[in-house]
Amino acid sequence: MFSAPGLREAVIGQSIAGALHTELRATGRFEGTLQDVLGALPLATGINTPMFHIKARLTDAQLAATAATRASELAVVYMTTQWQESSSRALQRLGEQRGRARLALTEAENASPSDLALEREVRRKVYVDVAARHEQARLEFEAGAPPLQIVNAATVPDQAIPTSPRRTIALGALAGLILASCIVILRDWRSAPVARPPARV
Repeated sequence: MFSAPGLREAVIGQSIAGALHTELRATGRFEGTLQDVLGALPLATGINTPMFHIKARLTDAQLAATAATRASELAVVYMTTQWQESSSRALQRLGEQRGRARLALTEAENASPSDLALEREVRRKVYVDVAARHEQARLEFEAGAPPLQIVNAATVPDQAIPTSPRRTIALGALAGLILASCIVILRDWRSAPVARPPARV
């Protein structure tokens, strides 16, 4: 489990799945395809939390634990790299916008004061806004990527998950009874006569 926005795209993306597939094949215990790797890594999102749970479903329990942990490590590296690249591009765009806004403000300040007073004020506000956003982006970029960490590494369970045919049958029967009851109530409700006020004479 670890915290990272947009992790779903990172985990199921070709870059992480491809790297994990190569590493699993190198162990000699995995003969599956890239699609098998993608299907073996279901991703669950925590409720009201930025946590994500990566689970690996493979026949070999030890290999599944290794795959889940390695996918988490690859996702942390991937997300950090993506954040750095996108932040760098955003900072560059804001720097260019700031330069253009500064040039426009200089042109307005050098023009006739009586003719461009309103335009000069608008350009000044635009420049101040762009400069503030540029400084904020620069500070965030210099602070570095938000910390991503693996909270719990995958482990091999001590024993197999117990399966009970009787419990499965009982749960199926209970679900069927509830569904049948809902259908009966709905049909009874739809076929009931509608009460109408008596007609006026």
